[in-house]
Amino acid sequence: MPQNNLSPREAQILTLLASGRSTKEIAAELSIADSTVNWHVGNLLTKLSASSRAEAVAIAYRSEALDPAAPPVPRPATKRPLARVVQVIAGTLANAVSSGGEES
Repeated sequence: MPQNNLSPREAQILTLLASGRSTKEIAAELSIADSTVNWHVGNLLTKLSASSRAEAVAIAYRSEALDPAAPPVPRPATKRPLARVVQVIAGTLANAVSSGGEES
């Protein structure tokens, strides 16, 4: 199956599927609805004559539509505001302990 049978968006979603992304992760990364991801995945399955996402990825690797030597697509950094708050509090406590509890 040559990759030129796939739309650019389908090729993009196939690459993300091969990187292990879920529907929700793909939707968030591409700023599209879950249902849109599922629509594209359905088109991929039809075009590749695959019965599952895993089979679609395997077919794409076998047909060289995906490069097995290509590095996986990195996951976007997650926003973790609570983790940042914990870091600030821990830093403040560490400073307080190192200064002997004296306020400046």
